[in-house]
Amino acid sequence: MDAHDDIEDTLKLEFYDLMTKHRNYIYNFCCAFADTPDEVDELLYEIVMTIDQRFASCRADNERQRWRWAQRVIRSVAIDYWRRRLRHHTVPLSAAMSEPDDATARENRETFEELMAYLDSEQDREILRLIIQGYKYSEISVKMHLSEATVRQRVNRALKKMKTIKTKIYG
Repeated sequence: MDAHDDIEDTLKLEFYDLMTKHRNYIYNFCCAFADTPDEVDELLYEIVMTIDQRFASCRADNERQRWRWAQRVIRSVAIDYWRRRLRHHTVPLSAAMSEPDDATARENRETFEELMAYLDSEQDREILRLIIQGYKYSEISVKMHLSEATVRQRVNRALKKMKTIKTKIYG
């Protein structure tokens, strides 16, 4: 065995320890973003694979820093998953807004606006609208005069709140 193999084995153990220690957090996070058990499994798989692929590039010196790094990866993968799901599995917001004669589009728009009304601030609603329109976090942070971390935090909080409200209202 050479030094490269030792480093690789150490990384595998650190990855396994991180995933084992935080598996409930990761699973619950996936549940907050996905609607069905199959979607939870799909998102969970995508998150674990992404962390595994990027783990060697993590520059963290200790377990706490590795976990914070992993949380950023988890949020990023979940947001990307959510965006893809909006584009491919539901009526796009732009279609819902531009086709008021279509009953389904009108219903989707009304549901979206109803859920958005539950958000705490107009700024949170605007950030989500920009996300849905395809803006990146960096673009939103410049446009809204906020840090990128604040934008990410507000998106995460808004999505969780909308999912909770959706569940309470629509079952």
